[in-house]
Amino acid sequence: MRIVNKKLTIKEFEAYVSGKDFGQIKPGWLVIHHTWKPTKEQWQGSKSIQGLKRFYESKGWPVGPHLFIAEDGIWLFTDMDQVGIHAGKGNALWKHKRTGRIFSGYTNSSLYRLMDYSIGIEVVGNYDYQLWSGKTYDNAVGAIKILMKYLQIDTLKIKFHRDYSSKSCPGWAINKDWLFKQLSGYVLKNPINDLKVYDFWKKADPIYANLSADSTQSNFDAQFKLKNTGKQDIQIQQLALAVHDNNNKFITDLTKPETKKPRYLRNLRLKPNKSLHFQFSETNLTKPGKYQVIAKALINKQWFHLQSLNFKVEPVRFSDMDSIQAMRQVIFEIENKLKNNFGSKLTSTEKQKIIDWVKSKRY
Repeated sequence: MRIVNKKLTIKEFEAYVSGKDFGQIKPGWLVIHHTWKPTKEQWQGSKSIQGLKRFYESKGWPVGPHLFIAEDGIWLFTDMDQVGIHAGKGNALWKHKRTGRIFSGYTNSSLYRLMDYSIGIEVVGNYDYQLWSGKTYDNAVGAIKILMKYLQIDTLKIKFHRDYSSKSCPGWAINKDWLFKQLSGYVLKNPINDLKVYDFWKKADPIYANLSADSTQSNFDAQFKLKNTGKQDIQIQQLALAVHDNNNKFITDLTKPETKKPRYLRNLRLKPNKSLHFQFSETNLTKPGKYQVIAKALINKQWFHLQSLNFKVEPVRFSDMDSIQAMRQVIFEIENKLKNNFGSKLTSTEKQKIIDWVKSKRY
């Protein structure tokens, strides 16, 4: 196991983090721990670090936590540009390159691609019955604030080891309400509070289902504008318009009319008092029912629903269609029912009979 084994002051740690190259994927959240043992009284600096290294090696771990916070300083252990082992499923998120399956934890398999990972912070001592104190308190709070600042991590992304296990870690005396109060003044404001959606409109009612899934004609469209009402730039990784059903289940993202591909606005920096326009986008909804169209933003690797509009898709009305449309709709509906119920499709003869029937009805 390779470790950094270097002790820093708070000032030195800030200089270290500010100049650190974390690579293409920066850590997206923090996990707070306590060592339990060694306690504050048992801590012996570098000697304790070497002892912890041997302990993790005996468990077969190739890496460990990233930081140990003690009375004598902030100790660098596993390099922060690497995924560590410290919190089970809270270590990292991976995606299987072939199947797309998401895996939480630690792996060194080349079959997985890293999506996100955490920084493991071990506060030296047993905090089941007491709070952090002395230089340990100063170093722990200082280190967390610095990582929040330079990695753009808010309090939603500060986790405890016990969030991923049945352990008390980082100690029963430490709770998030208390910790977040200690971080006041450095806690990043949730950026979506400063994002205001306006001129958000959708296609006017009534909206009728289009039974043909491969139709080139959409039956629903929407667009919106977005303004930064705050005082700081807001970095938006992605903007999208999505349709969800009445149970908030994702159905589809709206597309560009000219290409029929999803419209995404990526890597945006929205300055204070500036606005942007998410332009006219459309989709084809084949099933009647209640839906909502949602303006959503990906910020700090987390999706936020900015605003939504409810709407209803009515059953198709054949009286509004010409005969060719009606034929296609009826054939599509019957084929779908046959496929769902019997796993079969219409023959060309059966299709012709339907066409003749539709013509006779003169829809």
